[in-house]
This record gives sequence, C-alpha cells and structure tokens, in this order.
Amino acid sequence: MEVVKGKSYKSEELADSRIALVTLKSIRRGGGYSPGGLKSYVGDYKIEQVVGPGEIVVAQTDLTQAADVIGKPAIVPSSGQFETLVASLDLAIARPSSDRISRLFVYHLLMSEPFQQHAYAYSNGSTVLHLSKDAIPSFAFELPDPERLAAFERLTQPLFLLAEALEAQVETLRAVHIALLPKLISGQIRVPASYDPGDVHGMVSEQAGAPHDRGAPHG
Repeated sequence: MEVVKGKSYKSEELADSRIALVTLKSIRRGGGYSPGGLKSYVGDYKIEQVVGPGEIVVAQTDLTQAADVIGKPAIVPSSGQFETLVASLDLAIARPSSDRISRLFVYHLLMSEPFQQHAYAYSNGSTVLHLSKDAIPSFAFELPDPERLAAFERLTQPLFLLAEALEAQVETLRAVHIALLPKLISGQIRVPASYDPGDVHGMVSEQAGAPHDRGAPHG
C-alpha cells in the first residue's frame, strides 16, 4: 500500500480559494468522512498530496482521550464547493499498490479491528496521539483470492453508492435548512396546513424564490 504524507501549512495560507485542505476534522470519531472539515487553502502542495474523489485518508493525529480518531480512515467524495482537495499534515493518503485490491477493500481493511489494534500499538504521545509513519506499511494481512474479492465488490459497491447518495441528500437538506430557517422564524415564509410533501415543498420553494417543478413525481 502506498502512503502519502499530507501537507504542512501556515494559518495565513487559510484564505478563500477554490482549493481546500482535507483536515483532521474531516474524520469522524470511529471513522468515516465529515464534510465540515474542509478549509480553504492558498498555499502550495505536491501533486501526490491531492485527494481525488473516492480516495482514502487516514488520521495521523488524535486529540481525543479515547483514541477515537487515530488510524481511522475516511473515503473523501468530490466537493461541489472546491475544485481541488489536498490532504493536510494530520492525514495520510492510503492508495492501493496493486490493481488486485480496490479502495473499498482498503477502506474496510483499515476499519477492521486487527488494523485498529495495530495502529494503536504504533501510536505515541501523552496528550496528543501521533501515528507512526510505519503503521500502515507494516500492517500485514492475508489477501483473499480473486473470486472472494469480486464477491466483496459486488456486495459492498451498491451499499457504498447508496450511502454516498444519502450523504449528498443530507448535505442538500442541511443547506436548505440553513437558508430557510431564518425566514420561517421571521414569518417571511409560511408553511401550508397540508400533509402532502409536494404541496409544502412547492409553496415554500415559491416563497423562497426557488424554482419548483410541479410535474415532478413525489418520492
């Protein structure tokens, strides 16, 4: 497995840009991706530090007392807000070194209990935990045969795509919530006394000035 160290940066390099750092806050406790961890960045970086859509980052630092973040992976999706994502110093990018294994396999491998125990053994620090650069490369595992790997892909790929789609919907609803809540509280927008989601969505969209397709099916 190829491991690429993230980019060190200065606070003055965190300015408005179409480039963003994927930071430690991009890793949820227990693993997984959090979109709130992106920070606009104007500094330089190496091309290998760019995180492409679907690539895996692993936490190299942990500020929690229970080691809930150290060694935890996340699959980074594409960003609608930023053109380029770069791994920060607190993260490492883990890339499969063989075409035989996929990113999904690597992700679940890094989420497994054997790797997490291995990562904890390679962590040090009293207040802030740091993961050794040798932690990921030194982890040994048995590679399943091609048939089992193919079966794994068939099972996990649809679930991953569904989870990704649901996450995108959550982010859209969160943005709508943030935009509409002040108007609802102030009375600029009123919600009709209807239980039909289409009626509510249509009326709120019209009052908010957003386009609404009345012919669209309700799901």
